[in-house]
Amino acid sequence: MTDNLIEALPFSIYWKDTSHRFLGCNARYLADIGLLDKKLLINRTSAQLPKHAKDIYCNMDVEKLIIQKKTPRLQLTRSIISSSQRTIYIKETLQIINDSEGKLSGILCCYEEICELEHKFMQDHRLTEYSPQSTNLDYVTSLAANLAHDFNNALAVISGYSQLMLRNSQLVIHKEKFTDYLSRISMATDKMIVLTDKLLHFSRAHIPQLERLELYNYIRKKLANYSSTIGVDINVTLDKSDKFWVMADVKQIDEVLLNLLSNAKAAIIDCTKATPIHINLSLVAIDTIKYVCLSITDSGIGMSKEIREKIFYPLYTTKPYIGAGFGLTNVLNIINQNNGYVIVNSDEGLGTVFKVHWPYAH
Repeated sequence: MTDNLIEALPFSIYWKDTSHRFLGCNARYLADIGLLDKKLLINRTSAQLPKHAKDIYCNMDVEKLIIQKKTPRLQLTRSIISSSQRTIYIKETLQIINDSEGKLSGILCCYEEICELEHKFMQDHRLTEYSPQSTNLDYVTSLAANLAHDFNNALAVISGYSQLMLRNSQLVIHKEKFTDYLSRISMATDKMIVLTDKLLHFSRAHIPQLERLELYNYIRKKLANYSSTIGVDINVTLDKSDKFWVMADVKQIDEVLLNLLSNAKAAIIDCTKATPIHINLSLVAIDTIKYVCLSITDSGIGMSKEIREKIFYPLYTTKPYIGAGFGLTNVLNIINQNNGYVIVNSDEGLGTVFKVHWPYAH
């Protein structure tokens, strides 16, 4: 029954022991790597497979990461070449296998092919995915240390000026100094509130309050607020022939837009250009699913491949004195939480385009 179930699943599946030797697979996986008999696979590593098979699909680095770090689960999106020499894009999940005593005994991998229309979106763009569940202990330790540092700085300001106010009973007479102290305490408190809110989004503890929202009119109404917040005019060209309905939490929509717009502003060196930031909405169909595509384009400095691969990582920032490094991490978490996806297209000196695909609400 187990064998029948594995064969019936619409995924390619294989599993290995801790020495990276194959223990089993289904027919879909065999077909992908071009083998006709499981006997050519069982008890062998990827490097020991027939040459035409091991050249097609091998992901030893990821397998080693999971086994060595005992990462419970890892998800990623990448491309492979099947036995028919066709390039296909896959969504892949790898996780550890424990024995009856709870000890690590191997890894299981399953993946599915992404629809052909979605491939076209990915071919000329860099799709970066980051899953908080795949973070190893060293990274979590670093994250905690940085957060403790930020919170400690804010608390030091609040505590210090509160003590000064308590010690000087005549301070209330000096209104300018009294107001200055209160202002500093208020700013430190606001910083902690913002940081806490970002942490809630990062941990996905925030529960979205969904409502049916027409994105075109919502952005139009909020445009002045967005411009004021990021300190630059925004040029918008929207297609009025469609209604861009989505189910969304307005706070999450604001979070996504403000982060992308502020990053676009930071990337622009020459702010005298007539259209430094451009927002566009369109409807796209991927397979049988409709998405509202929100594009934000800047004519800024662009990103190198190295930077582009890290932009969604927590605490990674190219603006150490301005940002905390949670902006794009939260953007990706919000988009994933709403069953959407994001595509980033950027080259050094040629600007950047973020395309957020949000499920269309009929």
